[in-house]
Amino acid sequence: MKLKQFAFLIAAFLPATAIGASERLSIDVVVANPDGSVSVDRTSSWPDFNGGIVDVTQRLKQDDFGRLSYRYEDQSRATQLYHQAYCESMEMTPSSGTMTLSGPSTGWSCYSDDPAPPADPVNSIDWATATAPSGRVPVGQNIFPIGSGSWESSIGGMRRSTLSVDNGRCIAQEIDHYAGPFRGRTQFGVNCYFSQSKFANTMMETCIPKQCATNRGTIFAQ
Repeated sequence: MKLKQFAFLIAAFLPATAIGASERLSIDVVVANPDGSVSVDRTSSWPDFNGGIVDVTQRLKQDDFGRLSYRYEDQSRATQLYHQAYCESMEMTPSSGTMTLSGPSTGWSCYSDDPAPPADPVNSIDWATATAPSGRVPVGQNIFPIGSGSWESSIGGMRRSTLSVDNGRCIAQEIDHYAGPFRGRTQFGVNCYFSQSKFANTMMETCIPKQCATNRGTIFAQ
């Protein structure tokens, strides 16, 4: 589906912007579920793919340690549409893994799967790459740094990708599991807010059972 079509659907499904992009990073509403678990409806501002900003609400599950996690299948139709549009802009699809968020941040994870596993797992070379975001960003606005990673594993197991901005002040981590050899790539962003001019470090990490790759960058907020 083209981005213009997504932009139209997003406008139809999502309410008018309630919080400005320059006012705060996110707004949380705690929800008590019938099964006794707790969720958080977190609303934050993101680009609408039409030159503007739109507020999107994510349903985040809270574990016993207070950590919040995002899964595509738990979201409203409006939020799923936005996630699809975000990934479509990078020619990818929403990840089916679990993204864990820290602090007031929100984020989106996109995935491209290479369905062909290594031809000979015994002789295959396991590898992973990571690219952290760098560049200049405005002060007093939500920003959306994007990290990327790719990998090939000769055995099944866990794949973990982590994006950190400003010494972990804004951080997102995605975890997925595979039964056999796998390879693919991911891009995901986390929103962050800078109230004053500063240099901030960034870090992207990609880990598979036999390899980890880490890359660092720098953001200049001014």
